[in-house]
Amino acid sequence: MGKTLKTLLTTLLVVALLYSVASAYAGIDDYPRMDEMHSVICSPEAVAVSKALACEIDTAYDVRAPANVKTLKDAGWYCSAVLGFGFHYIGINCRNYAPVSAGASYDYNGRRPGDSLFPLNVSQFRFALHLIVAPHKERITKEVFDWTSVAIHTCPTPAAGSAWIAPITFPPDPVGEAYRLLRDAGFKNDTGIWVHDGTYGPAGEIRSQADLFKGAFYKKIRVLTCPEAALSTSLVSKKYMELWNAFFGKNSDGELYFHQDDLPWATAMVPIFSWDHDPDIWGAGWVVGRDPDYLHSFFHPDNDIPKGYNHPGINHPTLNTFLEQLKYTKRADGTVITAITELQSICKEAQSWIFMLAPYIVNRAAVTPNLFGVHKGVTGFFEPLGYTASTGWTYDFIYKPGTNLIKMCNPGTIGTLNPLVAGSVYEWNILNRVYDSLIAIDPYTKDDKMWAAGKYEMKEWKDATINAHGLNLTFWIRPGIKWHDGQDYNASSAKWSLDFLAATKPPRYIDAWQFYVRSEVLAPLTVRVYINITGFWYQYDIAFAAMFCHKPIWEKWWGNFTEAQKWEPWKVKYDDWTGQTGHGDLKCIVGTGPWVFVEYDEVALTGRLMANRPFKIGGSPVWEYTGRYWASSFFREDLNFDGTVNILDMSLAALAFGATPGHARWLDGQCDVDTNRVVNIVDLAKIALKWGRITLPKIA
Repeated sequence: MGKTLKTLLTTLLVVALLYSVASAYAGIDDYPRMDEMHSVICSPEAVAVSKALACEIDTAYDVRAPANVKTLKDAGWYCSAVLGFGFHYIGINCRNYAPVSAGASYDYNGRRPGDSLFPLNVSQFRFALHLIVAPHKERITKEVFDWTSVAIHTCPTPAAGSAWIAPITFPPDPVGEAYRLLRDAGFKNDTGIWVHDGTYGPAGEIRSQADLFKGAFYKKIRVLTCPEAALSTSLVSKKYMELWNAFFGKNSDGELYFHQDDLPWATAMVPIFSWDHDPDIWGAGWVVGRDPDYLHSFFHPDNDIPKGYNHPGINHPTLNTFLEQLKYTKRADGTVITAITELQSICKEAQSWIFMLAPYIVNRAAVTPNLFGVHKGVTGFFEPLGYTASTGWTYDFIYKPGTNLIKMCNPGTIGTLNPLVAGSVYEWNILNRVYDSLIAIDPYTKDDKMWAAGKYEMKEWKDATINAHGLNLTFWIRPGIKWHDGQDYNASSAKWSLDFLAATKPPRYIDAWQFYVRSEVLAPLTVRVYINITGFWYQYDIAFAAMFCHKPIWEKWWGNFTEAQKWEPWKVKYDDWTGQTGHGDLKCIVGTGPWVFVEYDEVALTGRLMANRPFKIGGSPVWEYTGRYWASSFFREDLNFDGTVNILDMSLAALAFGATPGHARWLDGQCDVDTNRVVNIVDLAKIALKWGRITLPKIA
């Protein structure tokens, strides 16, 4: 008998013996677990630390300063620190000439459209810059960030999993290789001054521009930094610059080749690199998600437009092909790619080219510290790699025994809670609790999980009459889903939401409406959506957008984004707006999700939400809410999130038995049901207690 099977059978026998003991650990079955949640604004970081020490919050998200983390840990707070999907980089302007937008928003360097960008336009020169700093990346990351970041070389980050990450290696002697690359590309410094033979740019001494009559300023390659907004990133840029200056020495005027410019973020740095695409070199970062199609946005020439995301202006035919295949999931011959393994291979090829062409020198990924008041009984939070512990699963599973209220730190300010325009993570820390999606993401495996839809089907679709070649997506919606106003959510609701977004065109949701053609209601709980694009990444935008806009709230704004964006629905009572009665103080932030929006207190800077189940709150009139979340029976014991607690869940837990954080079988804590950071007999017993339970409504 195999070792795994023996372990499983032994475990089941032990579970049977301890079944009665396990009842004491049954936990809270409601989903979400707490009755009330406060999203408490804690900005800047010092406020979060102060409120945490005063026990005014139960979580302290995004506390990054090592000294602050230590202060809270010393006070009894538990620190969860996981590698995220965000990355920081040094960007390099790859264009041959300054773009048409040069100097349009901020006249940074006197450049005008058409001015030469030599030598940064030479890929060997850019890669040499990477090689020069490569031996020092880990040291610099440690010096600047201590343990809160790790050095990386590619994007996506390692949090995405090895299946998506290209195996990048540096040559044994990176600096020696930099010299070889430069000489092969026509650069040399036989006299101590770097010159070029004219192969890729003007012959003679290398400068940042071909026009040699604009003064000494233009003999320097300028490194743009912003200590005001990103002190640590600016320090990395400066340390890299010092290494480049040590390598290249001085120009004929006796000045170093690379020069640092510290400028304000909002009024200077963003206009220069993000809007005008007009720096030489700059340091910045991105917060990205699970799906790597964002590489197309960052490095494809289609996005090299004023305010487009391709800030470096990279444009290479081979890389472009890989990026197009990745984004649109379509081969060069027009056939659609459906195998995830093929896309992973394409993604790795694209990364290899990005690494060599060096539009970005990817330098680090943040290890985001989030702190929890475990000394006050807080438990149930998630710690999966790639998602910080503030993942939506944490909001719904976190609890604090002995109270019905959890106070969650929200580490930034709120500008608007109008979901058509809200853009910051801090605003969506509140709004994401209210809304649901047809598809969810398993926080441990990063796989798709069917959520409000029990299944979906994706097929290639062509229609010559409208020149369409895309996909049709059919979703089978789970029964029993209701909006917070009590109305049923069904296929007609999904169609109306998508039609509304297509008619109103809010820029934030462009991926949901730009290629949307139409929807069809095939049955009360079955909807088919047609999109004129083959990239299956768009299905996730559709899956959320289909559960977003509720007709009684949004129909007045049909096709009128100009006015809709000015609206403040979080301040407007549902009954006042719709002319209905019986909804008390329910506001016009209405979704189908696990939390019901109550209010945002602009004095206390706190968002207040109630769990989507019957509750009563005081006031005039008294608000009695009688709804219940459609997934209220979703249990933590359903380890693989497939809708049933069964042998698959027990097998996972048996395989992880005895694992603790850092162990090869820990699986990011997937099997740690009671979140005590060890997979033990209690976890197995809890699964046994829920054996056979249906956790998500089955489709017909």
